[in-house]
Amino acid sequence: MVDRIRECSASITAAPATANPSNDEDRMLFVAAMVLHAADISNPVRAAKPSRAWADRIMEEFFHQGDLEKRAGFPTSPMCDRDATSLCSVQRGFIGSVVAPLYEAMGDLAFLAPGLPGAENVFKVMHARAVDKLQTLYASKTTSS
Repeated sequence: MVDRIRECSASITAAPATANPSNDEDRMLFVAAMVLHAADISNPVRAAKPSRAWADRIMEEFFHQGDLEKRAGFPTSPMCDRDATSLCSVQRGFIGSVVAPLYEAMGDLAFLAPGLPGAENVFKVMHARAVDKLQTLYASKTTSS
């Protein structure tokens, strides 16, 4: 998705000055999909207590899947082995590979959403929160949390 956002940004900035991207239905649908995706993956940038509670829930869901896979004799899916996976390592990968890059790219395209006043600032704040959380996770001395 991040590559698609950057591709869209490049095509818009290369367009003639008379082009009005807000009238382009495909671009507007893409912006709507980006905003929905950003909301879907926003847990790591929420306040610490609810973010941790939801992260623990998703990890328990992953671990349950891994337990079922082990019992069935299948290889355990990535992030699903409770004996070899920590929340900290999963969060590092998710935030660094998905959340932070998406919010950074969305901040560059916020001008496409004239119906969302302040969108650029929102995405920049979300990106900063993701980077802060990532730095905190890497500074953590434990990998079990």
